[in-house]
Amino acid sequence: MNPSLTQRELIERQIAGHEAVTRADYDRVGELTLQERADLIDAVCSIAAAQVVAKRHMGIESTPKRRWPDSTWELLKRYAPNGQL
Repeated sequence: MNPSLTQRELIERQIAGHEAVTRADYDRVGELTLQERADLIDAVCSIAAAQVVAKRHMGIESTPKRRWPDSTWELLKRYAPNGQL
């Protein structure tokens, strides 16, 4: 298996997936119950974790971690000062 070809295919599929998302898809998420949203978030996180594992197996470097923006830290300080929302 050619790792660079696999990486290119992965990127092309990700781009195609982003382009396929329409406004209607976003609207549908707004109609979900909280439990359905939680299940969706859980599924997305599982997919992301599987992608990280696959990248490691292919020898692709991890994406460097970026610091959260200051606005996020301000929001957390304001609404979750004790680490609770």
